[in-house]
Amino acid sequence: MKRILVALALTFGAVAAQAQDSRIGVKISGGIAKFRGDDVTNQSNTLSAGGGLVYNIKLTEMLSVQPELLYTVKGSRFNSDAFDSKTTLHYVELPVMLRATFSNVFVEAGPQVGYLVAAKLEVTPNNGGEASEDKSRNNFTNADWGFAAGIGYQLENGLSLTGRYSGSLNPVLPNVASTKIKAYNSAFLVQLGFLLPQGN
Repeated sequence: MKRILVALALTFGAVAAQAQDSRIGVKISGGIAKFRGDDVTNQSNTLSAGGGLVYNIKLTEMLSVQPELLYTVKGSRFNSDAFDSKTTLHYVELPVMLRATFSNVFVEAGPQVGYLVAAKLEVTPNNGGEASEDKSRNNFTNADWGFAAGIGYQLENGLSLTGRYSGSLNPVLPNVASTKIKAYNSAFLVQLGFLLPQGN
């Protein structure tokens, strides 16, 4: 998985180096996340945050492609009569967004791949017992294949505000006792971005 991320990053770097009309930028994001799926119940939102680098490559006056290298925190909360739990997952993600711009408004969509770099599961019994914490990544699937889509507004100076949905297509949890639990990452994000001015 790490090799795939590195190969994709190098590929887009080579494409960007050849592009005549491209801009590098940064973005930060914040929002809410939780697990979705038929096999998960009693889930509630937890905070999601992240940020990273983007590279917007102009294809036509309307279309551009934007690979991004982001660090993103996702997860979910579970509530029951016996205990409450909070799952926090840290990913390095590489979305590749196809963007269509109409004046200052743009819509975007594309695939993304993520690699799990850290995880934490916190469990708090409701009977007053001692809380526990598990930081093993083995409890979760390392590779996160998914998609993202959003709509935003960008000023001429490169400052932008985007609303984006990010979802996974493969389960977050690995096979447990030969039974695949179908729980998927899901996050709604507000992103503040800035594209640096083009060089001469």
